[in-house]
Amino acid sequence: MLTSYLSTAIRVSKKQKLHTLLNVIGFSIGIAAAIIVALFAQSQLIVDKHQPDANHVYRVHLDLRSVGVGVRGAIDPRMPLLMQKHSQIKELLIISRIESLQYSGEPMADIVKVKDQRFKLKKAYVATPNLAEFVNISVLHGDLTQALSQPNLIALSQTESKRLFGDTDVIGRQLEYDGGSYEVAAVFADLEANTHFDFDVLMY
Repeated sequence: MLTSYLSTAIRVSKKQKLHTLLNVIGFSIGIAAAIIVALFAQSQLIVDKHQPDANHVYRVHLDLRSVGVGVRGAIDPRMPLLMQKHSQIKELLIISRIESLQYSGEPMADIVKVKDQRFKLKKAYVATPNLAEFVNISVLHGDLTQALSQPNLIALSQTESKRLFGDTDVIGRQLEYDGGSYEVAAVFADLEANTHFDFDVLMY
């Protein structure tokens, strides 16, 4: 019976070539779209699942939908400090783009100079020293905790280190800016793509 169905289908497809072609194209597009949607859904479901203790970590955001603005990922860093008094919060990570500090009265330089060549630091953030307890980060050179514990120290991603110096073994090298300099204290591996964390430069 299966052979009869196949022979009938082949005979009909030969007689109605255009109709068969349209069906095959439509079916192929449908299957491709389903696969793309499934892959996208899978990628969204595993975002930050590789981070330490991911099931017990929550991101605090600012909800301004009541005034028509929407939800913002960035909030005043003083807000988490107040929340830390809650008994269910065991530990707190604060991380912020350095551009945001311009509005808090504590601006940080993001234009640096290496051998008379100027660079703008990419994806530069300040963070608390306990970053490694929240983010799965692999340190290639130096001490990340030290870099996030003292002013004027800096940690660079593998890609950013190569962009600035052409190498990753750059511990102790200087990045000069107007009025001072940063010293490279750590270099870390590039972060995975499926994460909310998106930084190449870290400072205290």
